[in-house]
Amino acid sequence: MGQGWSWSGFFDYLFNPYLLNGAVTTLWLTLVAIAGGLVLGFLLALARLSRHRWLNAPAHFYIWVFRGTPLLVQLIIIYTGLPQLGLKLSVIESALLGLILNEAAYLAEIVR
Repeated sequence: MGQGWSWSGFFDYLFNPYLLNGAVTTLWLTLVAIAGGLVLGFLLALARLSRHRWLNAPAHFYIWVFRGTPLLVQLIIIYTGLPQLGLKLSVIESALLGLILNEAAYLAEIVR
């Protein structure tokens, strides 16, 4: 049988610096991605509402692509595909770019 509940073990995990650092990173990535996605999403929504086809069509295509593919696939393409084109980003930069681009597509439809 198991040893039972251990409060010290619980608090060791709860206040583990490695896990706390990951939680803080997740929170600031989320906030920055929402803010960046809202700005880009607002611009995309305006483009989608435009009567000009040269504004409307690319915005429609962007939203269609980013809402139609899984976020994980987008992140992998950004992190491993962009270096093939000569653009090397760090893990955090790639995550931030991917999250902003993905969030913008969803927020564009919400704003529109």
